[in-house]
Formats: sequence, C-alpha cells, structure tokens
Amino acid sequence: MSEKMVMFVSKQHQQTVKRLYKIIFRLHKSLPGELKQIGDSYVRHEFKLHKNANPEQTSLFMNEWANYVQILMKQVNPKFKQKIGQDLGESKLNNFNENQVRQLYELFKETTGYKQ
Repeated sequence: MSEKMVMFVSKQHQQTVKRLYKIIFRLHKSLPGELKQIGDSYVRHEFKLHKNANPEQTSLFMNEWANYVQILMKQVNPKFKQKIGQDLGESKLNNFNENQVRQLYELFKETTGYKQ
C-alpha cells in the first residue's frame, strides 16, 4: 500500500472514531444525570486507553462501541420504552480479562456507593 493510501485510510479511521465518540456523547445527554456523568467519564477513559491499540483490538473496540450505540439508541427512545442498562450475562463475564473485571467492580462500587 502506498504512503498516500495509508494516510487516507488512517484519516478515514480517525473520522470514524470521532463520529462514534460524538454519537455516544449525544446519546448520553438523554441519560439521567448520574449515569451521564459516569458514562461520559468511562467513554473518555476507554477511548484514551485504546488510542494506540493494534488493528485487531481496534476492530473489536469499534464493534463493541457501535453495538453500545445501537442498544442505547433504543433504550433512550421513548417509543421503545426500554429500561436503561443491560445484563452482561455469564458468558460475557467469563471472557473478561482481569483488568476488565477490576474496572467493572470499580464501576459497581461507584454507582452503588458500595464501601468495603
């Protein structure tokens, strides 16, 4: 691939990431205050962490966030009357690495006020 083509693909990817990022924040405006604050913070942190991810990680990351957008669009749309949030399920939890489990636990503590 030529250098110009690589730069073009990279620029396209950057635009796609920025578009997804903005859509998520726009959707978060429909969330209750506390959920919006936690969600916004989490999104900023995750996108920052994956800024230099390898192509395989980036693909998975973008797919998961695109799925999140689809789910949240339905949850914040009054026409669908869905509760906000979703159970992860045992199969998804079993695929989490140690860091993801730790992050989920920290999120749990923050959202429930749980103190050890």
